[in-house]
Amino acid sequence: MTSQVDAVILALRSVLQDAERIQVTYWETRTINRWINQLPGAWTWKWRHLKLRGDVDRKVSRMDAIVHLRATIYYLEENRDSIKGPSFRWPKPKNEKVPLPAEPPKPQYKMVEGPALDTRH
Repeated sequence: MTSQVDAVILALRSVLQDAERIQVTYWETRTINRWINQLPGAWTWKWRHLKLRGDVDRKVSRMDAIVHLRATIYYLEENRDSIKGPSFRWPKPKNEKVPLPAEPPKPQYKMVEGPALDTRH
């Protein structure tokens, strides 16, 4: 799974170089978030803390994008070895086994008084 993380880091570095080179005032958040969505387990919202949130139009200032990209790249580089791939077993199985009762429970019925037969009002 390291190759997936390395690919995301390289893509984010490329976006960072573009953000530093191009003098656009505002950047769309999806430019950055599309690469974060490629991390293993992203479909489980595992990396939501790395996603960039913008204003109503989903845009951020150029400097905010640069700072966020640098921090995200640094985080991924430092934790590259500990990032594991997605688990394809959903939901995760429990290790403990619940013993089944020897006999199924026997229901107990009670007579309950219902409404009167004369329901005219």
